Amino acid sequence: MQKMKVDTIKKKISKKNGATHFARGLRFKPYHVLFIIALIGVFFLNGLNTASRIMTLKDQVTYAAIQGYNEFIMNLESQDDFSKAKQYFVDARSTLNEIINDEELMSSSTVISDIDSLLQISVNITDSASLLLEAKGSLDTFMEQLDEKKDLGAVEEKIDKAITLMNESVSIFEGIHTGRLKLVMSGEQYKYLEELQEGVYKLQDTLTSIKENIHPLFILLGDRYPHRVLLLLQNNNEIRPSGGFIGSLGFIDLNDGRIEKIDVRDVYDFDGIGIEREPTREIAMVAGNNWGIRDSNTSPHFPTSAAQAKKFLEEARGPGVDTVVAIDLEFIRRIMEVTGPIYIKEFDLPLKPESFDLVLSYFIESKHFGEHAPKRILKYFVQHLQEAVFTQMEPKELFELIAENVTEKHIQAYSDDETLQAWFSELGMAGTLAEIGPYHDYLNVVHVSIGGNKSDAFMHQALKHETFISKDGTLLNQLTIKRTHDWNSGTDAWMLRELRKVGVAYPDSETVRILGKDTNRVMTRVYMPYGSTLKASIGISEDEIEVMEELLPNGQKFTYFWLPMNTAPGESTEIMLAYEPPFKLDFNSKLLGIDDYRLFLDKQAGIREFDFEKYMYYGPHLISYAHNPTFTEESENEVYRAVIHTDKILSIAVGEE
Repeated sequence: MQKMKVDTIKKKISKKNGATHFARGLRFKPYHVLFIIALIGVFFLNGLNTASRIMTLKDQVTYAAIQGYNEFIMNLESQDDFSKAKQYFVDARSTLNEIINDEELMSSSTVISDIDSLLQISVNITDSASLLLEAKGSLDTFMEQLDEKKDLGAVEEKIDKAITLMNESVSIFEGIHTGRLKLVMSGEQYKYLEELQEGVYKLQDTLTSIKENIHPLFILLGDRYPHRVLLLLQNNNEIRPSGGFIGSLGFIDLNDGRIEKIDVRDVYDFDGIGIEREPTREIAMVAGNNWGIRDSNTSPHFPTSAAQAKKFLEEARGPGVDTVVAIDLEFIRRIMEVTGPIYIKEFDLPLKPESFDLVLSYFIESKHFGEHAPKRILKYFVQHLQEAVFTQMEPKELFELIAENVTEKHIQAYSDDETLQAWFSELGMAGTLAEIGPYHDYLNVVHVSIGGNKSDAFMHQALKHETFISKDGTLLNQLTIKRTHDWNSGTDAWMLRELRKVGVAYPDSETVRILGKDTNRVMTRVYMPYGSTLKASIGISEDEIEVMEELLPNGQKFTYFWLPMNTAPGESTEIMLAYEPPFKLDFNSKLLGIDDYRLFLDKQAGIREFDFEKYMYYGPHLISYAHNPTFTEESENEVYRAVIHTDKILSIAVGEE
């Protein structure tokens, strides 16, 4: 299955994310079509006869249905009790039963039975809404009562009952003779009936969607069994394949919806026990011969990196974990932009969103607060950040922020539990590389810091991807990578100003170098379709480029070029790589002689953004018929240009004139 792309993931998460889904999910659309139930008695009972008794029954049915509808809508707005609405619909059904059981009216009872079925659907909807309100009420207090256990099983049971009611409603609708009803209804009335049926099916889908997300969410929250999350705190100012250097680990224990414990540990608590591992030559450039958890995120495919971190932790006799979640500094920065500055009272230290990472890194790298436990300050920072999140952010606000950072790969998650892993994939937070077909192009530029400093915070990247298509469909790609080191005199002044605010009048020059005032040294991997071949290079010798491959657990393979890129402060480095993908476009066997060139562009986790341009050049008698996404500023051969924050898919229809 093709990976769900990030252009739609934010909408997907906001629609399908656990407890927040209830706020919108309870307002099932289109509820106004229930008005057909309120008027159904008038539509059909008027057609029976005008006998006094029948008219009285008709009025009673109509009144009860209208009152039920009004009660339902009123309580839908206030999210209150639906029992009165249900009773009105039950009364309407009881009145209809008098008609159905009257032998004089048996000839018309088939139509009236359909009315009765529609009223039963109304009863089911009110019962279902009541159950969801109860479930929502249980979850509304979740953020406020993190230290209290919750009966998550009871919440899920209510949702299951609501789903059963809606499944029954769908079955009832399938038993209604809509063709017979159409004969006695006006066109407008029948349209209402069709809208009601569509609404019932949508409601069934909504409830199923809630169930699909609530179940894995409750697994994560420790519903049936206690659940431990390993939190990888990645410093993306020192970039690594899955986001950044792993300097600290967090352990979060969840049980019955309660956060029982959060423990932040220095990664060297586990990496310092002298376990010998055999790193590859590529990994040894980063980790040396002492390969540990801090360097375990060696793949941009997060399941590979997460499983490796989990394995290394087990080998170091660390706590057993069920799920691995990675976050980086950008996610923390965006939290602080909402909560405001964090004050660490234990160190009398105020931290602002725009400079918290600079200040923390300076104190840790300089061992300002102690030689033996320089990262102790992080433990207090995490505690105060947690307090700020749960006291100053609304649940909806937090989930929207999580959704945004998932799409931009500042949050990733992995679990050995198949249900949870499938859920992470569905939400787009599994951090997997795109699953491409044999005739799709692919690009992912991944940097691996080898300089041991935090200069990636000041790096800006621009990519230019050009594709040349010959008449026979052969492709030649040309990629230009430009990296600019933005450190300048203004950066010096900003750093000095921010450090002085926290009591550092004369920053240590070596620490400043580590924080970014140094040459940015990375090994760069350029991922492309498996079997691609290098044809030429500019700005770097072909002898410096190695052709490597990566095999993913799902069997998918990628080729990547491995090469160094070093950039001094205030300078830029630019290289060009020309390479041939292992496939051709086919203009002969395809419909209308048009083939689809498709480029999957993945963004490295942890990278904040980069500039991207896409150009297409066509051989004799070839043209572009359409491309998606559209680019209104198209000029000559440029088909797309944007600042990239998320993964993208570009598609261009190419064929003969």
